[in-house]
Amino acid sequence: MRAGPEPTRSGVAAPGREHPGCAVGPHLRPGRASARFYACVVILLATAATIEATSRWLGAHFRKLPVPLKKPLAAMNKDRLAPEYGIHVVPPATIDEDTLESLGTHEYLRWNIVDRTREHGDPLCVANVFVTYYTGKPDMVPHVPDECMAAAGFDAVAAPTTEPIDVPGVGAPDGKVPLRVLTFRAAQRQRLAEIGRASDQSVGPTAMYFFHTNGRYATTRNQVRYILGDLFERYAYYAKIEVSFSDYSFRKNAGREESLAAAGPLLRKLLPILLSDHLQDWETWTADAAARAESVGEDEG
Repeated sequence: MRAGPEPTRSGVAAPGREHPGCAVGPHLRPGRASARFYACVVILLATAATIEATSRWLGAHFRKLPVPLKKPLAAMNKDRLAPEYGIHVVPPATIDEDTLESLGTHEYLRWNIVDRTREHGDPLCVANVFVTYYTGKPDMVPHVPDECMAAAGFDAVAAPTTEPIDVPGVGAPDGKVPLRVLTFRAAQRQRLAEIGRASDQSVGPTAMYFFHTNGRYATTRNQVRYILGDLFERYAYYAKIEVSFSDYSFRKNAGREESLAAAGPLLRKLLPILLSDHLQDWETWTADAAARAESVGEDEG
């Protein structure tokens, strides 16, 4: 007859002597564990069967429906930037499919916008603008320069701050759009400077960005998630607008304070175009949501 597990001094069977793969403890019967398992399954099935009816009764929407753009971002009319601004003769590099997959959207705009009132050597001569749009995804998590720049080999010079910029007429509270501001330096250059081997101490890029989410402005991921997570909103979208400045040859970056000073005039020109020509008016879009859903047979979800 095969002996059972050897007891230890505490009276509990020594580890490693039980049957391999056995997950049931010495005081739990397999039948009782199975009963608990099946009870959990029944509860989960019952919840799944009633959650849609419950959400309808409460007027809640767990699954958000997409908000299509009026027209693609790539079709933005550059002539509306005139006369103060124009488009650089050198376009930004094309984004490959692998990068787009990581980005999570094919709806984007990349422009190098030239301030025609400035000299080419001015580090505020060119605004590097990157706009992305997200909607209809089950888990929309914003990409932010904080992480993207670090992955590209840059270190943050200081902690990010949020700065209000005067942009009247775009639906921002008190006419001020909040900008998240971060200044970076190339990581390798920073390390060399610390040991006295780098003489080039030129300013690193200053990245500024904000989100336009369900008709509201936000500057952090958590703020975007909070707005998107409103259970009483049927639809959801967000656009992220990023801006940085450089000279005409893209070799000299603008500093933090001068970037903030130049951001206002640029956004007062660019943002109205984005809102009027591309993004849906949130109040109008949601006001007739019920009628639109009934006419096209959308699932309220």
